[in-house]
Amino acid sequence: MIWHPGPTGYEIFALPSSPGGVYPFDARGINDAGEVVGKLGVLVGGSYYWNVVNGVTEITTTIFPKTPSDINEQRQILGGTYRMDLDTFALEDLGNPTGTGYNYFSTELFEINDAGECGGYANLATGSYWSKQAVRYTVGPLWKAFNTSPLITTDVHGLAASGDTTFHLDFYGMFVYVEGYGSIYLQNTLAPAYSDWDLNNSYAPAISRGGRLACKGSNSTTGESGIVLLTPLPFENLGGASRGAFGDPVLSGYGKLSPGKRVRVRLASAAPGSNGYFACSATSNPIPLYGGILYPNPPGLLVPFQTDGLGRFEKTFGWPSASIGSAFYLQAGVIDPEAATGVALSNALKGVTQ
Repeated sequence: MIWHPGPTGYEIFALPSSPGGVYPFDARGINDAGEVVGKLGVLVGGSYYWNVVNGVTEITTTIFPKTPSDINEQRQILGGTYRMDLDTFALEDLGNPTGTGYNYFSTELFEINDAGECGGYANLATGSYWSKQAVRYTVGPLWKAFNTSPLITTDVHGLAASGDTTFHLDFYGMFVYVEGYGSIYLQNTLAPAYSDWDLNNSYAPAISRGGRLACKGSNSTTGESGIVLLTPLPFENLGGASRGAFGDPVLSGYGKLSPGKRVRVRLASAAPGSNGYFACSATSNPIPLYGGILYPNPPGLLVPFQTDGLGRFEKTFGWPSASIGSAFYLQAGVIDPEAATGVALSNALKGVTQ
């Protein structure tokens, strides 16, 4: 089933059968374009992808050996150690991790982000009971193991567009790895105002392209419990993006919004090796632009940049001198031949001086 956001709630749509009359058995991954991947049928040896234009397309095991678990904005699907581009049907076997100091006999990858990074776990060749590592593959190839000592159960459970990774390490708990910063214990991600919430009984959280986390939580003070949504501070996401080569470019930021304090902004899912500008302004008069909405208008400052081979760029700067409560707006535009207008806009961020 697919749930489409509608004007009065979610509209439910059942995936149709394949041209051969076989119905999808499940849905395991979906991208922002609405394409879905999963297993085809109960007994059929194969899988499928679905989109609104072509319907259900069967993928035989000779084309893709494993059932895909995820699909990204590049239309790359992932299953086991296999990654395939649905535009070219070029198949890659990423194999076992290298460069970590260990040897492995098998690897299972489940998550793929817009840059083609993949996450899952690897089994050590020692065959020891304590034999797993949570691992991430980055184009290069470059492998990262998140636990230096093998454990019984450990796994990567989410990859943001920026490369931020969520994973669990057996009885040690749940973690978020932030690129350029390191691993953070999930409970320690909470702002002080939410210290009554307990996330220790959660499994590793899901993470959105922009870095929002969804996990189990409970509050002994209020008696509340269930799925909680954690949003990175301190910026407000205003939206306004327009689609490019990797879907909507994603802009996020961290830091304390006080004059002179260091603030870090990160752009991901933009066209690789491309030029762009950050538009910065203390005012916002939103206007349609390049298929999106420009919020820092009129721009008070334009800062040029170039994305790397993964479509990313980051910048650290001092928060401008301004009175407490005053707003500051930031948004990126990147030259992108695959964008409808030749330029893709990121979402806009709003920060309020503290």
